[in-house]
Order: sequence, then structure tokens, then C-alpha cells
Amino acid sequence: MGEPLISTVVSPDSGSEPRIVADADHFLGTDRFLVQRRLGAGAFGVVYEAYDRREQGLVALKVLRVADADALYRFKKDFRSLADIRHPNLVAFYELMNHESLWFFSMELIPGLDYSESLRQEREPGEAPDYDRVRAVTLQLARGLQAVHQHGIVHRDIKPPNVLVTPDGVVKLLDFGLVAELSLGGTMELEPQMVGTPAYMSPEQADGQVGHPSSDWYSVGVMLYQALVGRLPFEGSLIQIITGKQKGIEPDRLRHALPDLPDDLESLCLGLLENDPALRTTGPEVLALLEGRTLPDRPAVEREVPFVGRETQLEELEDALRASRRSAVMVTLRGPSGMGKSSLVQRFVHDLRVRQADAVILSGRCYVQESVPYKALDSLIDALSKFLIGLPPGEAEALLPPDTAALARLFPVLERVPAVARAPQAGTDDLDPKTQRRRAFVALRELLARIARRRPLVLVIDDLQWGDVDSAVLLDELLKTADTLPLLLIACYRSENEDGSSFLRALTEQREAFAWRGVDVRDMLLGELSSGEAQELVQRLTDLTDEQVAHMLQDAAGSPLFLSELAQAAGKSAAGRSPGEAPTGRVDDLILARVG
Repeated sequence: MGEPLISTVVSPDSGSEPRIVADADHFLGTDRFLVQRRLGAGAFGVVYEAYDRREQGLVALKVLRVADADALYRFKKDFRSLADIRHPNLVAFYELMNHESLWFFSMELIPGLDYSESLRQEREPGEAPDYDRVRAVTLQLARGLQAVHQHGIVHRDIKPPNVLVTPDGVVKLLDFGLVAELSLGGTMELEPQMVGTPAYMSPEQADGQVGHPSSDWYSVGVMLYQALVGRLPFEGSLIQIITGKQKGIEPDRLRHALPDLPDDLESLCLGLLENDPALRTTGPEVLALLEGRTLPDRPAVEREVPFVGRETQLEELEDALRASRRSAVMVTLRGPSGMGKSSLVQRFVHDLRVRQADAVILSGRCYVQESVPYKALDSLIDALSKFLIGLPPGEAEALLPPDTAALARLFPVLERVPAVARAPQAGTDDLDPKTQRRRAFVALRELLARIARRRPLVLVIDDLQWGDVDSAVLLDELLKTADTLPLLLIACYRSENEDGSSFLRALTEQREAFAWRGVDVRDMLLGELSSGEAQELVQRLTDLTDEQVAHMLQDAAGSPLFLSELAQAAGKSAAGRSPGEAPTGRVDDLILARVG
């Protein structure tokens, strides 16, 4: 059995207060994790040092300590934002877990001081900072942040406590609870409220914009200014700080405080603190300045990986969408890793949004690093909560089925929707778990059906090879009545994992039952690009000779992933690689460099 996961449950004092589900002083760990000590706590989470018996090493455990739906949404977003990114200057996230009402995840244990403390260490009051150390620490932060941006993520809460420096001098960026994903067009939407830490946020964040990589770089500029001068560029009350940024008031010139400040650090700091995001120093420029390289005044924008070919598959998805207006259609999109399944779906979704603004598109993904209930659909439900929050209150309330309370018990994140939080709770407490689950399944099916009857509804779930049997049971329940659920479900998975996946084995067994119920089940196998498509992709990414292109095509064997990686590496080689970048050459070289 192991040790209990939780030792204390505290009832709410008030209906408006978050319910405490884990007493930070009495968390004992699990049969796998042996808690050593408490490291710190924030408004919603507590971090412990723990021994992982399975991996036989120390880790940090971040535990969600309040039963608040918004906190749970952010908590999962914190983990998932970095689930696939590995970089020496980013904290490594390991596993997201859930047991009853308790959520926690394991991550790399990082001893050390935060950015400001590290640069203040051994510095006497009034003494100038160690400029070489400032450069070295800030360079590592910049490399980690640039890696985040290259994955289409904006951090939105860059500040000293979220940047740790180990005793060996390694910088680690952490705390990704406020991340935002960049849209395909790189546009900045508006938040319903200001998000971030006012002293470090950019002027556009203070205006309520979701953010852009340049917003994160502004925050780095604030940290750099503070490390050099010993105070923030804008001080005073919260209103004074925000007003100063929004009005474009320039901070005091650095030379007034530091007459011996090197030119490169002054230029970098003031460039990062530009009020206009378009004029602000960019990530590649930051790296060039700190690495002692030269760049043009404004480097050319990196070429985005173009979408090439796949016209037949796009038309098949369009045909499936048209058919889904009559009854449920499920497309199983499968193929080897790297064949572009996600890119194909992203292009289909992008085109659909452009021509049909009222379409509802809910996208989710199954993560191999998660041990949570219904893991194949959990992130899809998070997307559903985001959609419902964006509706006018009356419209959201009209969509809710009678058993909304049972559904919210199964997926607590839905309670972040005001209409769901107000739903009647009577009659759900005394039900046995099996009955509660059945009613929740029916409620989810009815909720999706009500959405689909009003607008075109598309559900996308990626990486289903990592799904669990419980998710297959829920999917089976959702597709029980095809004619009353007019939606398109795109189920993506890696074909090489078909034999070893419990979810995919269950899905294979369900296909006949789905068809018998009237679900239009379609299979799409995505293979290699044709030779002409592969050549077009490389030529749009590079300026290589025909002989070089032919060599690259042979090495990549039609894989869009390998082709784009090889082409971009070749482009970097031509421009002059920075230290630490992957060498050009064959696919094997790139794989070895990435692993290293």
C-alpha cells in the first residue's frame, strides 16, 4: 500500500475561499517518493525535496495545495509547457501525477540562489558588480529563454526568483505557470486581466496583452538593470510603476550610477528596456552581444518551416468535416514519428479558423510523462474549459447539461467556468463512484452535442499512443450515439506504437462497434513526402546547390522532420554557427548533437 498521499484535509471556512487539500507541513509523500524536507511555498503550491525510490535520486516535488480550478489549470499548464523541451538552462520536468484530490509533479532539484542573489554575492555595498559574471549568468538565461521562444512559448513571468544559479554556476529558468503559446501569425491578444509581476513586466503586458518574446526580453532588461544598479528601473507604488512603463518614461541612465560600465552592457540593458517592442533588442541580438559576436543592425527573420504537399490528406479532412455536420466522424491519423501528423492537423485547423470563424476547435494531447485520470482527454477538457469561459454567461449556461456537477467532479478544472461553478450540486454527494462516473460521461457527451448543434465542432487529440484504458472507455461512451453528436474527432498517433499501447489496442477493438452505431470511421496513414515535395521543402528553407539538396534528400528519406532539421542546420552553417550549435551534416550528426 505504501504511505498515505495526504495526511490532512481542511474544510473550507468560506464558500469564496479555495479549499485546502494538502497541508504543507504534513505531506508525507507516496510509496515512490520519500519527502525529505519542505523547500518553499507559494500561493497555490508547495515544493519539497524528495527521494525518488524508482529512479534512486533526489527530485523536487511541486504539490498543488488548493482545490481551486484556476490554480489546477495553471498547474497543469506549468508542467505541460516544458514537457518536451530539454535544455541545460531550463528546469527539467519529469512526471505529472494525480491521486484523488491531490495533484503534484516531479522535476529537477536545483540547489542555489536566484539571479539577483547570485550576482549580489560577495559584493560590498556601493561596489561595482563583477561585469564578467553578469555577462556569464545573463548569457545562460538568454540561451534558456531563446530555447523556450523557439518552441513557440512566451514565459510571461521572467523575474529573479524564477531564475536559479547553482553552486557550479549553471543557470536554470523555471516556473512556467503563466506561459502563453504564440499563434501562427504571432499576434498578441488581450487578457481579461493583467498577467505577470508588475515590477518586471513589459509595457504591453501592463496593457493586458498576452505577450510576445519581446515582452520576456524586456523583463530580462529589468533584471539586468537591477543587477547592475542595485535597484529597479521603475520604483514606487504599483500604479506608479505601471504608469511609468505605459507612458514610456525612460529609466535613469546607467552611467549616472556606474561611470565605468562597459559599453556592451549599457547598450544591451537599454536596448532591452525599449518601450516599443519593435525596437527592442531581440533574442538573437542578445546572444550575439553576450557571446561577443556581431550581427546586422536588425537580423533577418528566421525562415519558418513551410507546409509543403499533403493536398490529398487536407482534402480528405475537409470531406470528413463536411460529413460531420450530419453525424459523428472519427479520423484516425497515424504514421511514423516525424512524418508531420501534427503539422498537417495544424494546417487544417488554421485554414478552418480563417474561413469559418464560428467553428469550435478543441485541441488536446496525451503526454507520456503523466499519470492522471483519463490522460488521453485531460488536456482536451482543459481546452473545453477555456472555450466555455470565453462565452457570454448566458450562452455558457444554456450549454450545460443537467449532470454538470458530476462532470465537474470528474474533471475539476471545469469549475473555473463561472456557469459550471454555479451548477446545482444536490444529489451528487451520495452517489457511488461508478454511478457518478456514468453520469459524468453522459453529461460530457450532452455538453459536446449541444455545442455541435450550434457550431461546427472539431476535437483533435494528439499522441494517443500514450493513452490509458480508462480514456478508451470514456471515448466509447462519447461515441455511443453518432447521430446526436455531429462532430469531427481527429485521433493522431504514432503507428510504430500500435502493438504496445493499451489505448490503441482498445481503439482497434472498438472500431467495429463505432461503425455499427453509425460513426463514420476513417483511417489515414501518413507516409513520406514525395521526392518533388521533399525537394520543394528543402529549397524553400535553404539556398543549397542541387548536389547538396540531392544528398540531403537521400539522407532524410522523405521525413519532413529530418528534412527541416537538416535544412535549418545547413542555413545556420552558412551564416556562421554560434558556440554550442549543432553541426551540419547527416541526420546521425544532428541526433547525436541533440542527445548531447
